[in-house]
Amino acid sequence: ERMIKEAQRTGTFYTAFGRPRRVKHYMTSSDYKDVAFGKRTIMNGPIQGTAADVLKLELVRLWDHIFTVYPEIKFIVTIHDEINYSVPRRLANEVIPKLVRIQTVQMPDWVVPLTASLSVGDSLGNVYPLVYDFNTKEFYPDWEEDKRKETQENKEDEVSDSDNNIDISEQQDD
Repeated sequence: ERMIKEAQRTGTFYTAFGRPRRVKHYMTSSDYKDVAFGKRTIMNGPIQGTAADVLKLELVRLWDHIFTVYPEIKFIVTIHDEINYSVPRRLANEVIPKLVRIQTVQMPDWVVPLTASLSVGDSLGNVYPLVYDFNTKEFYPDWEEDKRKETQENKEDEVSDSDNNIDISEQQDD
């Protein structure tokens, strides 16, 4: 409601990056359909507009840090909120961690960073989601993530259990 009132007053709303979208035409129209469209635009626009801003920011970062540095990596296309590119296998281990970092966006007033997901395949119709673990520097299928977390938790439990156990073989009688 606050955003709608402000946009009605000023004729403009803004994305999280400060990019304006003018809606005065819709909000001052005598046609209720235009006004309704304007209100829907005001409610949805900041989210969709911010997503578009993020995509553009990522493309600029990719150009600066990947496409100009590694000319063998080719930009293919953007589809909605995806950026598709071709990475030669021999560069995958070196470049994919950089791609994930570059495509992570953290604004000062955002509580949670916007992280990129990763899918790998030989065509747009044949891709598999992967996770890159920055600690182990390993790739693994995302469907194994729960299993890996469970394994890690079990290891941590075993370590904490072993800390609580007393090895009586090393104790001496007084």
